[in-house]
Amino acid sequence: TMDVCFQNVPNIQPTDEPTASKYPTNTPSVGPTDYPKLKYVGNPANNLGLCEGDCDKDSDCRGGLQCYSRRRASDTVPGCSESGGDINKRFDVCFQPLPSQLPSKSQLPSVSPTTSFPTRTDRPTSKPTASPTWDHFTQGKMMGAEYFRLKQYWEKNYYWQESKSEKKYCAEVKSSKRGSEVEIQKCSDSDKKQRWRFYKFNRFMIESVYEKGLCISLNRLRLNIDNCNMIDSRQRWNFDGKGSSKFEWRPLADPFVKEPKLKRSPICVTNQHHPSSGESLKIMSCRQAWKDETNYWTVY
Repeated sequence: TMDVCFQNVPNIQPTDEPTASKYPTNTPSVGPTDYPKLKYVGNPANNLGLCEGDCDKDSDCRGGLQCYSRRRASDTVPGCSESGGDINKRFDVCFQPLPSQLPSKSQLPSVSPTTSFPTRTDRPTSKPTASPTWDHFTQGKMMGAEYFRLKQYWEKNYYWQESKSEKKYCAEVKSSKRGSEVEIQKCSDSDKKQRWRFYKFNRFMIESVYEKGLCISLNRLRLNIDNCNMIDSRQRWNFDGKGSSKFEWRPLADPFVKEPKLKRSPICVTNQHHPSSGESLKIMSCRQAWKDETNYWTVY
């Protein structure tokens, strides 16, 4: 046996009590009370600082700050005070993401595509792809918009509710609650419940601007809003218009799996028969919707 020389190192395991220091720190330590208080600047607003709002998108915030969506006034924001200021108001806040909130590399492939746009390769594939990539109808029309409204398409000679005069009905969420149904109401420029946008992580998902973080989802035959979930196929939609100003709103998921009573034919989002305020949106045969003159939609 023999004795060995070694370097004594400090204990790297966390201790139960704070470690005392013989010397003061150069700067005061940051405690929870030192976090900035929430401050409502206004809406619209831009060039917002840390813990300021109301932001609608990341570009409304200064520097590398991002827009944090608060669904309720009771929702706390990372890095901001949990009391004081405008804490009781419901608005979205600019915040500094912590390292754990930023994207990280994984050794496993992601369940869903990391980009909502088709990826290109410099080399041809060895064999044809099973499903060729196609452009979303709305690629150039709505992707860059802050928000859009979805209006039922109307043209001359349509005969809705015993009238040939044009009526404008838009898709609207009933309330901000998760599970709330999507219905049609008379189009209104000021009604935020009629404002939609493509989910920033997947261009086939439609997010509510009125209640951020909630996306249109298929609940059996009807449409409602639910927490945006990229792996939920019921939240993926296609606007099939082939480049025209009108399009059919169709689910990308196969609705026949859970609804065997549906006839095997193209399925469209529509209302039942001629449109009227308060009618719920649902899926049904595009052919039947065409007979009712309600199979097409447009951007309003």
